[in-house]
Amino acid sequence: GWGRQKPRDTRLTDIEGIIIDANVAWRMSTLTTLMLSARTDVTDTTQASSPGALSHEVGIEARHELRRNLIANAGLTYNVLDYEGIALTERTLTAFAGLEYYVNRNVSLFGRYRHVNLDSTDATRGYDADEVRVGLRLRN
Repeated sequence: GWGRQKPRDTRLTDIEGIIIDANVAWRMSTLTTLMLSARTDVTDTTQASSPGALSHEVGIEARHELRRNLIANAGLTYNVLDYEGIALTERTLTAFAGLEYYVNRNVSLFGRYRHVNLDSTDATRGYDADEVRVGLRLRN
């Protein structure tokens, strides 16, 4: 589709562009799935003189069933935010890996590691971050 965001502040320019949300899954075997994704969207910002950014993201994820109730996954995503009205572009590379153990169809335990690298044309905004999550999911 086509997305257009028109800010109420007339000093700011409109943001518009092609909007995509696509996923392709390839079942390599009964145990392994490879998923490719591509997505674009218009995002808001608090940056002065900019109405927002057009976000472009691509990703790849592999899921493998180690056991009937134990799923491993790993993947990469790459996102580019190109801010409208200012000279700022941010690129984010995210790598992740995790495990999910299904106790039953309504309860699962999970653990995930994620590394994020943000690179920006503004030298003060770049960073690297690591995140570890462990949790319980309840489904109804």
